[in-house]
Amino acid sequence: MFSVFDCYGREYKCNFLFNFEHDNKNFIVYSDNDDDILASFYEVSEGKIIISPIYDDNDFDIVDQEIARRRDIDEVE
Repeated sequence: MFSVFDCYGREYKCNFLFNFEHDNKNFIVYSDNDDDILASFYEVSEGKIIISPIYDDNDFDIVDQEIARRRDIDEVE
C-alpha cells in the first residue's frame, strides 16, 4: 500500500498492482479504496516516486493492453 497526495494535500491510500515501461514511458497501475483500477506515469526523483496523470488516449490504450496481457497470463497459470 502507498499514499498519493493531491494538489490540496489530501492523502489517498492505494494498492500497488504493477508497473511497466513502454516506449521510454514508466507506467504504474494501482487501485484505490473503491477497488477502481487507476494508472499514472511515474518517475523516481531523489528517492521519491512522483506520479502524474495520463491524458492521452493512446497511453490509456497501452495500459489497457498491458492489463489484458497480464490477465491472460494469470488465466494460463
